[in-house]
Amino acid sequence: MNYMNHIEEYVKNIDFQTPIFTKNIYEYVKKYSDNVNQLLLNTYIKRYMEKNDFFVRYAKGIYYKTIRTPFGAAPIDLKQLYKMLFIYDGDNVIGYETGPSFMTKLGLTTQLSKKIYFATENYRNAIIKDYVELIKPVIDVTKSNYKYLQILDVINNKFNVYYEVENPNDIIYKYIKDNDLSFEKLLFYSRYYNNNNLVLKIAKIARLGE
Repeated sequence: MNYMNHIEEYVKNIDFQTPIFTKNIYEYVKKYSDNVNQLLLNTYIKRYMEKNDFFVRYAKGIYYKTIRTPFGAAPIDLKQLYKMLFIYDGDNVIGYETGPSFMTKLGLTTQLSKKIYFATENYRNAIIKDYVELIKPVIDVTKSNYKYLQILDVINNKFNVYYEVENPNDIIYKYIKDNDLSFEKLLFYSRYYNNNNLVLKIAKIARLGE
């Protein structure tokens, strides 16, 4: 088996700045052989990087294709990297943005967060730690529950973020309605938060629709 040819074939079909995981290269090469030596493949990936200056190592097990510009080499697409590491595992949802950074996006505060917060099944990941805060979700995250957990985190507000708007519940209520969430399910998932006041907060927001 010619590992180098398979690596070249895989990499050329990936967009510039898109994260490339060695595990995905491994799965690609496995299509052509059941006897892939992971350590040997990693050696060939390293050789490929040494021969191609556009192929850059970002962290252990993560590479990307850069573009040379007048301002220097283009960096990896961090938003896509976060999604691939903390939000999606193939077609499955394993996490969501939460905490102060998500509250800023909702418009509840104008204070920019120094970190991006994710509640994720991959909360033990140590590749990125200086500007990302990983949180263990209250229950397993799925496609069907992540938006419920996301807005419940906001209502629960364990970070005690100060809301800089007059009616924060209006913004929260709009998110609930825009995403077709039911208050019955919000109450169901609220039991995992170990906060007796959470039910009262949900009831107060629900009354906005009366």
